[in-house]
Amino acid sequence: MFLLLIRVLNALWDPIIGWLADRFAPAFGRRRSFFIGSIPITLLSNQHRLLSGDTRRRAVR
Repeated sequence: MFLLLIRVLNALWDPIIGWLADRFAPAFGRRRSFFIGSIPITLLSNQHRLLSGDTRRRAVR
């Protein structure tokens, strides 16, 4: 059920981000600001794994 929710949210969120990225044009590149802006979000979302000390690799199924 959780994966279905994630897929539905992704289906709604991706067109919005694509629309914003197509219309956002700063002087240093259209997509670069989105890449740079995603770094803190990625770090925050991985905070538990990065700070927990768990270094075991988990198999992706």
